[in-house]
Amino acid sequence: MAVAIGQITIMDILDGSHYEDQYAANTSETAAPTSGWSSNIPIPQAGYYVWKRSRIAYADGTFGLWGTAIRITGSQGPVGGQGPTGPQGPAGDPGEAARVLTLSASATVIRVSTRGQVLSGDIHLTAFRENIPSSVAVVWTVPSGVTLQAIAEQPDARNLLVGTVVSDDTEVTASATHEGTTYTARLSISKVYEASDPPRYLGMYDSMPTQTPEALGLIDGDWVLWADEGVPSDYSFGHLYEWR
Repeated sequence: MAVAIGQITIMDILDGSHYEDQYAANTSETAAPTSGWSSNIPIPQAGYYVWKRSRIAYADGTFGLWGTAIRITGSQGPVGGQGPTGPQGPAGDPGEAARVLTLSASATVIRVSTRGQVLSGDIHLTAFRENIPSSVAVVWTVPSGVTLQAIAEQPDARNLLVGTVVSDDTEVTASATHEGTTYTARLSISKVYEASDPPRYLGMYDSMPTQTPEALGLIDGDWVLWADEGVPSDYSFGHLYEWR
């Protein structure tokens, strides 16, 4: 006697009868749908389970009862492992280049002796532009009284006359406006007073000062600033007027 092991699906019966299957989707894993049955398998949707029921269609056109519906799709399985890395995508559009304005100086310090004598020459200022068209003018701003001189064939450079600097700290500003945005660069010019070391004192050139004809008692003589080691590199000289 032959014994069948496992599931057997009978599609046709010898007398011409056959099985008819219908399908429906439902959100329940345990309760079969009560409507929506069709001979077409529903399209899978998240959160829905597909059920199946069958009955016999006899050759004479009559039908048997629907059998117990069974669920033929299960719960969503665990997330699978990560797949292999895909090919590199196309390069993105290039970004906009940064626009920068910087300001450089041949010196940012004016050295002044303790007597107020300016010891450095004029300071050369240059504005450097990056991705700012040369057609855009650089506007210079300095405090009142400070003088900037234009330099031929160097539109982005100026000479600052240190003799016109009065305050101990002077800010110079350069700016350029391009496509509605203003780019600004600043630097500070500072005065530094040199310490009197070694000590210096006034020494007279003339051992016998002469009287001036304009007024009696006014002594007039040449003088020079000396140091213990001799004349310093920043010595000064002039006339001394003194009342006796």
